[in-house]
Amino acid sequence: MRFAACLLVLATYIACNPAEQGVVQEESVRPAPDFTLEILGGDSLRLSSLKGRTVLLNFWATWCTPCLQEMPLLAQLHSKWEPHGITVLGISLDHGDNEVVTLYTKRLSIPYPILLGSDSVATAYNVAALPTTYVIDANGMITSHIIGLVNIEELEAGLQIQPKAPVR
Repeated sequence: MRFAACLLVLATYIACNPAEQGVVQEESVRPAPDFTLEILGGDSLRLSSLKGRTVLLNFWATWCTPCLQEMPLLAQLHSKWEPHGITVLGISLDHGDNEVVTLYTKRLSIPYPILLGSDSVATAYNVAALPTTYVIDANGMITSHIIGLVNIEELEAGLQIQPKAPVR
């Protein structure tokens, strides 16, 4: 039992502290895989419905400490950039009890939509560690991704060179 607990702690540490961190520019810009996921609270959202807006797609989980540390930063980013055509979306990779996800998002006062993720969406985006954030331009193309905690300055610099779309 003790070995299993140590193994779980080690796996969580490795998943939340990947060796490759920071903004990774895509070698070749590629289309963002489309999906439809349930929004925490009931409705659903299709990624392609946001075409014309830049999207920050953040994969996270309640058990990932760095994820919880960066969520308030993403909330600030959302408040600053939403009026300028940039949407932050959180994709929770917690499986099961949505009440836990709701508790964390309320406790952290997260203003952006939280989607209930799936293994198929995480696989489509090649998510290997949490947190992972993708920048999707207004044409629906992945331009960069961040493995590990976001660096707000680097992320905002990347957002400033993204084509701006009118707010719908």
